[in-house]
Amino acid sequence: MQKRTCLIAAAIVACTATPLQALDLSSLTGTMEVQFQPMQSAGIKEGCTLVYRVVGQDHAYRKGNLISLAGNIAYMRNNQRSNIVLSFKIGMIDSLDPNAKPEPPFFAYIQTPHGTTAGSKALQYDSDMPGFRLFVYQLDEDILKIYEDILSGASVTIGLNRKKGGLDVLVPLDLRVAESTIAADGSIKRRRSNEMLHQFAVCNDEVTEQVQKQLEGR
Repeated sequence: MQKRTCLIAAAIVACTATPLQALDLSSLTGTMEVQFQPMQSAGIKEGCTLVYRVVGQDHAYRKGNLISLAGNIAYMRNNQRSNIVLSFKIGMIDSLDPNAKPEPPFFAYIQTPHGTTAGSKALQYDSDMPGFRLFVYQLDEDILKIYEDILSGASVTIGLNRKKGGLDVLVPLDLRVAESTIAADGSIKRRRSNEMLHQFAVCNDEVTEQVQKQLEGR
């Protein structure tokens, strides 16, 4: 998934006749795709994810060069299956470097109109997928505001930094972009839909019901 995003960015540049140094790289940025994917175990829903791929610019560490981000935002049961958590998975790659490998940021967060996870208490893990990091948040009042923004399709910004104390790279994420295609002139055409967010919300209700049933059965 991450490598595919890198190849898309490279393909966009290849479609243009303008030298890379003269290109307005900002025109090549944006959300490439968001997909809904359920998380299941033995046929039982464990969680719900919005899987994203987005291209941005890294002005803090890479002189404005393109950076590809991939991962997911998930509403899921905790390891004890006794509560609900919100999680954020992210991996990054320097889009135009053919030798670049996916790497996790030092720190990352989600920002919406009504909140940010930047200051929230989180458990952090290196994902079992190389180059990705996972941040897990309890559904407290602040996280619920962010969750509600996500469900409504409000604007989302991914913030990340590559080192402790470093500047944040900010990359807008549009959760309504279902897919993107590259035109002959190198421009990006995006198809938007509310279907992913609808499926995400329905799935979340099912996961919440599973947790409530388990707690009632104790």
